[in-house]
Order: sequence, then structure tokens, then C-alpha cells
Amino acid sequence: VDPTKKKVSRSQGGTSAAASASESGTHSLQVGAVLSLLHPRDGVDNAEDDDPSLCSSELLDYLSSAADAYERRIEAQKGRLLARLRRERERERRRAEREAKARAKAAAAAAEAKAAAERE
Repeated sequence: VDPTKKKVSRSQGGTSAAASASESGTHSLQVGAVLSLLHPRDGVDNAEDDDPSLCSSELLDYLSSAADAYERRIEAQKGRLLARLRRERERERRRAEREAKARAKAAAAAAEAKAAAERE
């Protein structure tokens, strides 16, 4: 299994991502805590450190690559979120400018109408 490949499950409507993930059978792999438990600690004598099933290099390699893939996904999501926020902010700024122009135009038209009425 390649940890860099992940089946993406998007939530529909009001369902949460966790609920849709559990329904579809896909679960995100979070390995930071597992890695911190499996890596040898300096100055700690633990009888389980010699157990090859817990600290095999294949398992550590897999978990490390899974953690890297997870971090890359987080960075990509963060980048997409920031880009969306910038687009929304720019859209809001343009909308506010249009509204300000419309108000100024309406105020100018009202002032012109008032001036025309005073001339009569």
C-alpha cells in the first residue's frame, strides 16, 4: 500500500468529513503520535524497543512516508484555503467599490435634481 495515495472522501451537504469517511470506509492516516512512540528515545530503557514488530525499518519507513504525504496534503489544503480567501477578499473589495460608485452616482443625481428644482 502506497501511503502517498489516498482515496479522497468529500462530505456532502451537512455531513462532516469524519462521518463521510467512516461511511465510505476511508480513514486519514495520522502517524505523528505513532512515530514518536516507535522512535527510540535517548536515555530511556524500554524492553519493547527490541521487538522487531514494533520498530521494523519497513514499518518506520512506511509511517514516515505516510507522515510526509499527510503533511503535503495539509500544505496543499492550506494553500487552496488561502487562495480561496484571497479571491473572496478581492471579490468583496470589488463589490464594495461598485456599491460606493453606485451610491456616489445616486448622490450626484439627487444633487443635480435638487439643483434643477431650485432653479425653477
